[in-house]
Amino acid sequence: MSTVWTPVFSSDRVVAGKSRLFKKDGLQVAVFRVENGTLYAVDNRCPHEGYPLTQGTVDDCTLTCNWHNYKFDLRDGACVMGEEAVRSFPVRENDGQIEVDLSPPDPAEEQARLWESMDEGMHLHRMGQVARDVVRLIQSGVNPLDIAVYSAKWDSLRAEYGTGHGTAVAADICRYLPRYPEAQAALPLVQSLDISAFPARRMPVRERPEPTNPGTDPVAAGVRFQALVEAEDSAGAEGLIRGAIAAGWGSAIITPWLFRVVGDHFLSFGHRLIYLVKLLELLDRAGWEHADPLLPALTFSIVNGTREDRLPGWLSMNQSLVAIENELPEIYRGCTVQADPDWSGAVDLAEVLLDGRRAEVFQALTQALRARAPLTAIVDVLSHTAGLRMLRFNLAHDQDVSVQNSWLSVTHIQTFAAAIRQAIQRVDDPCLIRMIFHSARFIHNAKALDIEEKNRLILKPTAYLGLAPLLTAIREHKTQIAVGMAAAWVQNGEEVSGLQEALEDLVIQDPLTRPIVVAHVIKGTVVAFEEYAATGDPIPVLALIRLLSSPVRERNTERLTREAIAFVMEGKVPRQLT
Repeated sequence: MSTVWTPVFSSDRVVAGKSRLFKKDGLQVAVFRVENGTLYAVDNRCPHEGYPLTQGTVDDCTLTCNWHNYKFDLRDGACVMGEEAVRSFPVRENDGQIEVDLSPPDPAEEQARLWESMDEGMHLHRMGQVARDVVRLIQSGVNPLDIAVYSAKWDSLRAEYGTGHGTAVAADICRYLPRYPEAQAALPLVQSLDISAFPARRMPVRERPEPTNPGTDPVAAGVRFQALVEAEDSAGAEGLIRGAIAAGWGSAIITPWLFRVVGDHFLSFGHRLIYLVKLLELLDRAGWEHADPLLPALTFSIVNGTREDRLPGWLSMNQSLVAIENELPEIYRGCTVQADPDWSGAVDLAEVLLDGRRAEVFQALTQALRARAPLTAIVDVLSHTAGLRMLRFNLAHDQDVSVQNSWLSVTHIQTFAAAIRQAIQRVDDPCLIRMIFHSARFIHNAKALDIEEKNRLILKPTAYLGLAPLLTAIREHKTQIAVGMAAAWVQNGEEVSGLQEALEDLVIQDPLTRPIVVAHVIKGTVVAFEEYAATGDPIPVLALIRLLSSPVRERNTERLTREAIAFVMEGKVPRQLT
């Protein structure tokens, strides 16, 4: 970049120990002359919150912003106490004039500096610093999608057990970007970055195994990959998938591997399947060149996932699944290429999932599958009943510090069912049948969280009043009114995108605080409207309205302490209702 010296003051106007402010073309430059007569020039606006540095205190070459005690080295603008550096400008005296080089910094160097600053902010979970860097990066020409990918990679490389909520939310936040132009894109992006940074604060990049040669047979490599995951060999599985990506094997080969291993078990409350479909959505937008580190981190998280189907309550369904294991390919063909478009068992299946006995769930679902019910029709039932579970959820459980089950527990039921719909669109494999059984059991098991029938919400539409009163009812926690107005909105034939955008915007306006809770609500909002678009069924949207309009317990410190007392003093395990 060429130097452009601009006269700013005559030399006698800046005396030793004093400073002066120069403004031009949006720049504010603070010119300091320290006691030994040396001149320095920095941006007058403190990078923390913008307070004027000309009103700071100088000691030798250290400039202190008196508002928050941030300190900067006048020689290069480096921050010696606080967060990011302040921009410094070359300055000189020439023939009785003080001149400052106001030429803009080299874009590539400036972006590199900003990414480095963002790394520091993310590592220390300084979200103010991160937010400012995001705005400056976008202002410098960085594509907001690249920042969403950065968020997912930060989560992938540092999360202790592999892929977490940060990756899923990074994918969901991409939906906001067309409506949030230029610097406004920071509003959704920083939500994703916060969710990625918080659980990994001050954590180093996780050591990863080197890529291993996948061989020349993708089918054999896929079988080997599945065996490594089943054996909980995280290094072997992650190394193999890194090797497959490095060998140039694309989504068509690797994606089915991942769906098969997330279908082998019901993992960590359904999170691993949810993460997989979100991660693939992000790769669709950003490109397969980002597959490593994202897919290997997901593999690591799958290996580390809790195999909840090994719990005692799953025994009968597991035994039943083993009994029909050899039939799964035939059942799958019957529900896909040979599916009966006139299948009429949806109502009966829904009744069993909601109110039947545990033993009836496997029987009813098996009957529907053998009747060649289309897979999408089965998922429609799963989605509908999952939404009703959210609508029936007893809020007292969420507020009861003696109970582990909470609002977050029940939101997974809907997002897991929706993830199966996405899986059907991405993979052609009998593993989908096993996922459907997992979802059915998940939905039925949550019956223990239902509120008694007499106290359930009325789902009938009320008077149509428009969007503003509906949002007011949500904010004021007037759930019955909000659900009734939402039902009226849908019934009235209003463009659902208006409601969708309003609720998407609402969830990033900080109605909630803990990153994990924010993550679940963002995901739940996306899923509710995806399911409505796929089925025309308003139940998922009404379930979302109930969640948004309900008080949500975010802190669990008292519950954790009570559990500790009960366990240490009396040997009691945590109280679960499901």
